[in-house]
Amino acid sequence: MRKVFAASLLLLFLCGCADGLQLYTEVKTCKYHGENYRVGLGEIPAGDGCNTCVCGENQQVSCTEKACLTQGEIAQLANPAAVKCAEDGYQYETRQNADGSGSESGYCLDDKSKTECVAWQYFRGECVLGEAVVASIAKLTDVSAGDSTATAQASYTKQKFTATISAQLPTPAEGFYYEGFIIKALPILDKVSIGELVSTEDNSTEYKLSFESTDNFTDYTRIVVTLEKRGDKDASKTILDGSFEKNSLGEAFGSNQ
Repeated sequence: MRKVFAASLLLLFLCGCADGLQLYTEVKTCKYHGENYRVGLGEIPAGDGCNTCVCGENQQVSCTEKACLTQGEIAQLANPAAVKCAEDGYQYETRQNADGSGSESGYCLDDKSKTECVAWQYFRGECVLGEAVVASIAKLTDVSAGDSTATAQASYTKQKFTATISAQLPTPAEGFYYEGFIIKALPILDKVSIGELVSTEDNSTEYKLSFESTDNFTDYTRIVVTLEKRGDKDASKTILDGSFEKNSLGEAFGSNQ
């Protein structure tokens, strides 16, 4: 008799009912990508790296439909140089460096002008893409108590920097000559010679200078003309001084000033 009673209790437990009382609850699930998820569960990974899903009451999975970025795009978003390149309408690409280290560098490309810049140099304003960007004419004033005058102009495009000076200067004494310099104030003071001013004609007071370089000197916004003595670097006197304005160059020239 005891065996029959025990067997009956076991049967009731296994069938899950006793006097109409259910002893277990059926768990409803959704099957998604080979896995089972209970109804009501959210934040189920969609498998694309950015969207999430939820298991609904109808046992169907519904997912968000955000546009997912590739790993390369995510890396670019974490790179402010790449972001600026894209925001300015240029193409960004990475290239393996030629030093054999396996490292890569990013580049900004302008297909229209066929110009390119190292991305970080472009970000810092050290490289210009696109068509020619010409500085406002810098008016140089005489700081030597004389009445000399000059104008200067600079440009940087397609990886070439140019600067010109046109000045009215008295003929220097024998053994002396005029020299032009461009100067960067920040972050470290630096002075670069752009050459000797040459008289356009014998005994003429009109002097000119033309300078070209593949280096980018767009942050050298001050320009001076000095009187130099040949063979004596210490015998130098500033005659004319001026600065390029942030006009047609926008943020290209003078962005570090």
